[in-house]
Amino acid sequence: MGFAEAAAALDISFPAYVDLERYDDEIVTALSFRQVVVLSELLALDLRKFFGGSERHRTFDELADQLRARLADRSLADLEDEIGWELGAQLESPALFADYPLDALADIAGAVDADWRDFLPANRDRRAP
Repeated sequence: MGFAEAAAALDISFPAYVDLERYDDEIVTALSFRQVVVLSELLALDLRKFFGGSERHRTFDELADQLRARLADRSLADLEDEIGWELGAQLESPALFADYPLDALADIAGAVDADWRDFLPANRDRRAP
């Protein structure tokens, strides 16, 4: 598969895909979780091996539940300020966490002492949680 086809599959521009190939940090900052899963399917890449993830698997529903528990002693605005990302829509519909880049998931998961890599699909199941 060429760059143009890969860019189309990820719904990004050709120059954005070239940057992805050129710069190591682009995969965690420029692509959404969902796009990273698509990329792993295109490349037959085991994301847990690639990123060194554990055998633990978490879902975005679990993440939302843990974040909601943190709201017992603070407002949503305070929690968002602390984490640095908006969370309202994701707490209502946890599947929306897949629209965030991996670096955002790292910040968000870290707020509840979780590892963002635990959300990565296992090699046998590349679908987003």
